[in-house]
Amino acid sequence: MAGDASRLARELATALAGRRRCSERGCHVRSADSFAYSEFLDRLTPGSSWGFRLTANPVHCIRRPQDPKDTPTKRAAHVTPRHQIGWLLQRQERAGFEVLRSPAERRLTEHGHEHEVIVHTRMRRQFGKRDTQAASRHQVRITQVTFDGRLRITDIDAFRHTLTHGLGKAKAYGCGLMTLAPVQAP
Repeated sequence: MAGDASRLARELATALAGRRRCSERGCHVRSADSFAYSEFLDRLTPGSSWGFRLTANPVHCIRRPQDPKDTPTKRAAHVTPRHQIGWLLQRQERAGFEVLRSPAERRLTEHGHEHEVIVHTRMRRQFGKRDTQAASRHQVRITQVTFDGRLRITDIDAFRHTLTHGLGKAKAYGCGLMTLAPVQAP
């Protein structure tokens, strides 16, 4: 499996290197070329391990305790890295992967850091969105979080769907996108 991952990485690097053009003004990548993503997806296998980066909008639905039970819930962002990682772990099975567990000797604390994933970027974004029907502007607020970690593919069809359709909310604003990189065996 590690050999397949290395071969895929070499093929991707070769494809990308062929698109790079350099001159005395610097290097750039030609945007007219594309990588055959479907071929890459077809070669993914259950049980293979990958490094991943996911930019997402981890949210949950809340209702204030004083509100009646029939009051609609409101979407709210998870604020702490612990809750944000919990959000990702809750979705891993349905998304076709499992975040690898950290070996005991590599855990940062006795209780915590059980999985090989970190939150390294958290940004709150706010911008106006025009409502074409009401001709007014609404404020859009999202919390964009970037996770880095290692995963193992458990359900290939669900995982392919995750890669091609994204994970979580706010996909229209660049959230939910996952990228993969081969990992070296320990």
